[in-house]
Amino acid sequence: VYDGTAYSAAAYVVTTTHSAVNDLPTSAAVTVANVEDTLITYTVANFAFSDTEGSGIAQIKITILESAGALECNDKNGGSAGWQSRALTDQLDVVKTMLDVAGARTLEGAEYRSSLTDKILNGEDASEAQEGKEVVYSEVRLCSMVRNDRFKMSVDSLTREPLDLYDMEEDPTEIRNLVQEPAYRAIRAELSENHLDRLLDKLDQTKVKKYQDTIVADPRRRGWQALEKPPSHNT
Repeated sequence: VYDGTAYSAAAYVVTTTHSAVNDLPTSAAVTVANVEDTLITYTVANFAFSDTEGSGIAQIKITILESAGALECNDKNGGSAGWQSRALTDQLDVVKTMLDVAGARTLEGAEYRSSLTDKILNGEDASEAQEGKEVVYSEVRLCSMVRNDRFKMSVDSLTREPLDLYDMEEDPTEIRNLVQEPAYRAIRAELSENHLDRLLDKLDQTKVKKYQDTIVADPRRRGWQALEKPPSHNT
């Protein structure tokens, strides 16, 4: 070691430790021959994939489409018709799934994970194919909605009075409103007490009431801008 004037009489060994970091995988251009109008299933061997850490290829991203003809992607089960899941989902799932499938980065600070991505990747025969959320919620203006695997009910967000109740299995087009039917009293109570009450307990009732009063006074006003203080006019 050196102090600016002279070196020390003895030599010393300095040991440094370096942590490994993930190295990006590499690839190269390849050509795959096939006959038009014939299904081809790509495998890992079709891609010149290499990774220093030895990780396998997880997915690919198509960035440039063909200049002639049409490139079609068949679903996991080998058919182009696809399949349908009856599992309940909501708008958060749809947005996050689009990001996942596109390989896009998750929004900063977002911890939400899509419940649909695994269904898309694993196919209709997977155990979770028809499994979804117990209920989903929605809020529009002064109404709040809850839906389970069969029934859908909306209520007034301020008074919590049920407005609509539909049997989505027997009436998927929502023609017959069952909200006043005595036979469905238990269904209304279950949806309200077990689900909607927890959602509505979190609402700012002062803002909701102000919004309601503004709409009644001036039906032309819509949306949450009604919560803002109207401009004053000097007379």
